[in-house]
Amino acid sequence: MRHIRPVKPREETNRVFAEVIAAYETAPHLGRWAVIEKASELYVGSFVIIPVLNEPELIQLGYALLKNHWGKGFATELTIAGLKHAFQVMKLQEIYGLIEEANELSQKVLLKAGFSAHSKKPEGEKTMCWFICKRTTTT
Repeated sequence: MRHIRPVKPREETNRVFAEVIAAYETAPHLGRWAVIEKASELYVGSFVIIPVLNEPELIQLGYALLKNHWGKGFATELTIAGLKHAFQVMKLQEIYGLIEEANELSQKVLLKAGFSAHSKKPEGEKTMCWFICKRTTTT
């Protein structure tokens, strides 16, 4: 969570979780998924395809992995699978990835998966790097 947001109190987390569940009624292809390692069946993190905060007409994908699962290829695998879902199932024409400027490893994951650098925008005390991936005739 270091590059995403501060940890929230249980009450606020429960409220947000209830909102996420309710959102599936209106947008079943958007959401948050648990990431489970196949071999061990252990939870290793989460993956999202959700609207961009303050710009809900734009859709983003992202992930958060437990630190002991960094560097195992999960981020790349999730990003590529997310692009496939976004373009083949959701029929999106483009999708965004928003990465804190300090998180160079995740920026490399997006570039490796086919995203291009798009812009940089301030968000509070951070600078967010925006990446975009556009649908091609093969996706």
